[in-house]
Order: sequence, then C-alpha cells, then structure tokens
Amino acid sequence: MKQDIFICGKAKSEMVKEILANFPPEFLEDVNANISDIKTKYLDLPYCDFPDSKTLDIYLPDQGEKPFPVLVFFFGGGFLFGDKRGTQLEIPLLARELGFAVVSVNYTLSSEGEYPRLVYDTKASIRYLRANAEQYGLNPEKIVAIGISAGGTLASLLGTSSGVKELEGLSYGNSDYSSDVQGVIDFCGPTNILAMKDQMSEHILKTGVSPSLSYGNPDSVESLVFGALASDVPEKAQALSPITHVNSDIPQFLIVHGAQDDTVPPQQSIELAQLIEEKAGKDKVELHVLDKAGHGDEDFFVDAVPLMFNFLRRYT
Repeated sequence: MKQDIFICGKAKSEMVKEILANFPPEFLEDVNANISDIKTKYLDLPYCDFPDSKTLDIYLPDQGEKPFPVLVFFFGGGFLFGDKRGTQLEIPLLARELGFAVVSVNYTLSSEGEYPRLVYDTKASIRYLRANAEQYGLNPEKIVAIGISAGGTLASLLGTSSGVKELEGLSYGNSDYSSDVQGVIDFCGPTNILAMKDQMSEHILKTGVSPSLSYGNPDSVESLVFGALASDVPEKAQALSPITHVNSDIPQFLIVHGAQDDTVPPQQSIELAQLIEEKAGKDKVELHVLDKAGHGDEDFFVDAVPLMFNFLRRYT
C-alpha cells in the first residue's frame, strides 16, 4: 500500500477527498463522448511496459487512405480528474473529418501519483504510437498533440521538451522511438507553474473575474501534482512548465486562450507565445486571445474549433 504524502502537515489523500467532494459524481465520472458511430476504433490499449499501465484509445477516420496523420488528445481536469472518453473528446474527434486518426490518452492523475509519472506517461504514449504506427495505420511523421487546460500543459510540454532526457521515462517502454511531435494545439493550458499565483492575482484585478481555482496553497492543483508546495520544489515546477524548455527547434504551435478565463490566466499563453517567437521565430507560433471567452466555455470553442481546423490542414 502506498504511503500517504503530507503537504504542510496535511495528508494529500484527505485533501483530494475534500476537493472532489465539491464536484457532482457525473462531472467526475464523465465518460460520455459519443463514439458509438465510429466504425474503426481500438480501445483501452496499454502503452507502458508496466502491469498498471495507463491506456489510450485510437479512432480512425471513416474515409481516406492509410497512413493517417494523428491528433493525440490530452484532457483537462486540473491534473486531478478526467478521462480519455469524457465529453471533451468530442472536440478533437472533429478532426476525423479532415482525415486524422484521433488518439485519446489517459495519464496518471494527481489523485493517483505524483510528478514525474504523468510526464513519463505523456512521452510514452507518443513512443507507443510510433512503435505501433503500421499496425494501426498511423503516420509516425505527422503527429500533432492537442490538450485542453491541464492537457494543454502536457501537449505543450511535448512540443518544447524534445531531447530533455530527464523527462522521457524511457523505462516506460519503446525506448528506441522518439516522443517528438510535429505540431501542438494548446487550449488555455498552464505553461509556467511558478507564475500562476501572481498572474492570476493580476488577472483578477484587471478583469474582475471570480477565480475558480487558487494557486500556491497546500491543496491547490499544482501542490497535489508534486506532493508539495510548488514553491518548495521549484526545480520540479520548472520542469513541468513548457515555457522552461522553449528552444529554436520546436514544432508549430497554435495557442488559444480566453481573455475572461477564470482558471488559467491568459498571461500564461501570451508569455509562452512571446518566448517561442523570440527563440524560434514568428512563423512557429499562432496566438489567439479571445475577448469574450472564458475557460473552455461555449464562447471559447465557437472560435477555437475553426482555428484548430485551419491549423491541422497543414498536416493533411
């Protein structure tokens, strides 16, 4: 049995229970994406070389010729809850209309384990897809990562941290294959963990939004990920932050954020885009801050979905 972790003197397991008790069960157990009409799908495929491996699902388009370009989806939920078959999946599934295979990945939640396992999961999922590309009709040279909120962090990290050995977790499997991606779509993901608290405070003063989450506390989402206050483990917080690893040799990025976001301050996306432009060039990043949109709400996706389609067309 796993020994409990204490954050500022309180058991992490108790914090998790208290936080999850604030959400209705149907929200936490959302596995309601409509996949019934998809003809060719491969479900619950373990992608790590461990008995307790997380799994992924593969959905092939109904038309087109193999090998298909691939869109790999990472769901959001504060790193604490969510599922690869939740209703968020319906957004990336739209890419099947463009001839993309869509892959949805379950990763280790903070209620199940701590950093760096979720990062090792993320990298291992891409290596698995490359190792098995021929079997599933996938194009290993055209893999785009997409994520919403916490999933946006993981998708962006794939894009910026290529070659960072300590983030690979090669023992998770398929170590002979690359975890590189050829494109990234980041929908309102945190990208600089240590800056979240101050940026959210500034965002609240500027816009008057009522925040849905707090940062820098023992029971905040980032504390649960690390099993400690982020400020007490800055090296881990920096490693999980995509902005830390930005370099001149990164793939194309599409970054979309709502100006009225009540969960992740837009400055997270703005500063990531600015640094990508500075280090890799203007042609490597496309940033859209949507004036009326919140955190992945209806206003957000009205604009974000067409932007996603336009971005993906370059990989078809």
